[in-house]
Amino acid sequence: MRWKRSAIILIMHWRKTAMNNKKVFSTKMFWQTFKQLKFVGILLAAIIVIFDVISFSGEMLSYFSYASVDGGIGISKMDVSPFQIYLFLTFLIFTPIIAISTWNFQNKRNSSDFYHSLSYTRGCLYLSRFAAAFTWVFIMLAASCVVRLIAYGIFNNYLIIDYAMLFKIYGSMFVCNVFILAAVTLACSVTGNIFANICVTGLITFLPGFLINLCAGAVSTVCSLVPADYVIPFISRKSNLVMALFMCLFDNCDINNILTSVFSNIYTLVIAIIYLIAGYLIFARRKSECAGKAANGVKTRFTIKTMLCFAVLSAAVVTVVLALNGEGQMSWSIFSYIAAVLFMTIAVVIYEAVTSKNVKKIIGCIPSLLTAVILSILFGIGINTACGVLKSQTIDSQKVEYVRFSSADYSYYAEENYFDSLTEKIDVDDKDIINTFCEAYEDSVELMEEIKKGNYYISDNYVKYEVYFADGKSGKHRYVYLDKKKLGDITDGLQNVEEYRQAYMSLPDFKNVTLRVAGMNALDEKEQERIYDTLVEEIRKMSFSQWYEAVNMTGEPLGSLIFTFRIDGQKYRQPLSLSNLLPKTSEMVYNILNEESRKDEKSYNELKKAIDDLMQGKQDVIYDYKNELGYREIYADIMTSEGVASSYSLVNLKNDIDVYNEILKSSNEALNNDNYNISLDEDKTLIRLYYNCYDGNECYETKYYVQLDKKLNFNEITE
Repeated sequence: MRWKRSAIILIMHWRKTAMNNKKVFSTKMFWQTFKQLKFVGILLAAIIVIFDVISFSGEMLSYFSYASVDGGIGISKMDVSPFQIYLFLTFLIFTPIIAISTWNFQNKRNSSDFYHSLSYTRGCLYLSRFAAAFTWVFIMLAASCVVRLIAYGIFNNYLIIDYAMLFKIYGSMFVCNVFILAAVTLACSVTGNIFANICVTGLITFLPGFLINLCAGAVSTVCSLVPADYVIPFISRKSNLVMALFMCLFDNCDINNILTSVFSNIYTLVIAIIYLIAGYLIFARRKSECAGKAANGVKTRFTIKTMLCFAVLSAAVVTVVLALNGEGQMSWSIFSYIAAVLFMTIAVVIYEAVTSKNVKKIIGCIPSLLTAVILSILFGIGINTACGVLKSQTIDSQKVEYVRFSSADYSYYAEENYFDSLTEKIDVDDKDIINTFCEAYEDSVELMEEIKKGNYYISDNYVKYEVYFADGKSGKHRYVYLDKKKLGDITDGLQNVEEYRQAYMSLPDFKNVTLRVAGMNALDEKEQERIYDTLVEEIRKMSFSQWYEAVNMTGEPLGSLIFTFRIDGQKYRQPLSLSNLLPKTSEMVYNILNEESRKDEKSYNELKKAIDDLMQGKQDVIYDYKNELGYREIYADIMTSEGVASSYSLVNLKNDIDVYNEILKSSNEALNNDNYNISLDEDKTLIRLYYNCYDGNECYETKYYVQLDKKLNFNEITE
């Protein structure tokens, strides 16, 4: 009977093993791995939740602190951003930790032998463990998202919340983390120790994007009229979400716009799937003997060392290419390249010594170094050739079917320009506009040559556009500097482009808008609505040409309104110059700001007293208190597109008695008139009185806008 029982057990074991060998996924292996990662997964999820709580608490404390200072009256809701900078930690640190913890058994011979001896196919083992890591990554991000949702729900009455954008952001962050998970999985499949895991992960993750950025940046520097994002067809520097977000750490960019790009999300996910499949194929053939070694095979080791060297040498060779094209010193560039070769020789020797722990194999680094040098030279030749081709390209207006264009002026703000976002994909086939841009492009080539000679300020007379010339299957993207005098030629043509005109003339509802005055006072929701309603009404009475000129103001405006629009979950920014082109809106803004100043009676009365003291000749009283710890200062700020053109101490302006007396007289009249309202006049100067006072105990500060009775030439004033 015993032999029968033993036979049955053996048969059942054989059947179970046979079944396991046919499985592509094992629930049991999944749960075992999931439990193994429990400590790491819970810890990392807890850390990201703590970051969420701290970040949101800081935002709300700042908001309520501001509300308490202002008395809580009329305080506008806070516009919260779904993306927080600490989310970078998820794909840069947290997911790599989860991934390496999942595959770390491959770095130890005994663990590797154990897992490879289990009655699972390699494919089943690979997919089951990857799924467990994938689940913990999802839990980590889901926990962060849920905490944000709970916080938003609790403080809903104080916040402007875009839930659609929130889910889009977290969806994109999940794609980024899946990409990193797949990259680390692939790296662990081809390497056998932690150090090599990390090095190869870095190569897999960043080297392709790094080379794309190098190529695009070098070509765009040499061919300054070619936008960097269009140097390589179909692939931009922002295609890979992980690389694009990583570059945002060092450059100003619209993170929300990058994360919500459908193409970038699909591209990143496709690359992740390719990495996952590659890892699967390599894992299926991996031998246990690879555990503890730098790489899975001689060819793999050679490839890794070559790519490590090439990554550094490619950057060095770009400096040589730039020098060849007049963008640097050739002697210094050659020295940099030689130094890079020597540095990588030392680095590879150290890498080989650490990973292989075999002195004899260090000599084997020479082929890798030579190959990297050859590849870098070929890379440089390719970039130099591309520069030559793009330099020689011309644009024939007769072959251009249509153009698309948007503003390309540099902005310190990351958000995409609102009107540009609406119009940049509109095909404009007006021949006059096409000819204007083609002629402007030819002028731009000559303009760049003048700038390279040192005439930097010559571009101040031009408006910079990014233009797409549809003159073939792919067309050409170019920067074009348009003479401001020819801006009217563009405006006249656009008047007849219905889609373009509608995009400019139709503004969104106020519920999708927030606005503020650049560099100035905050506005509550009711004040914002008053200004916006005034603007909308003013636009209705304007022609397209007038409104287009107002949006693209190039004169001497009197400050700026910054509008933030939310359309279909995307956030846009639109600056609008306050000027005589928009008199009603501009007057409304300054009068509202003056209303706010009058509410702070103590500071307002201090300003009135300071002006009165100056009118009575008490200059020493205004300049400084007798108490050495106190001071009183009053300035006249001249309003322009940047908010303030120049700031003059009122006391020092006494050197020009006419200007001094005019400011005092107008300011005194304005401050003693409780119903004072500004009525803009291009023949009169607008100033902002800025008063700052500290009496040793309290600090007073207030601002007040005053329109003088005449136009003053402040450019001739020197203090």
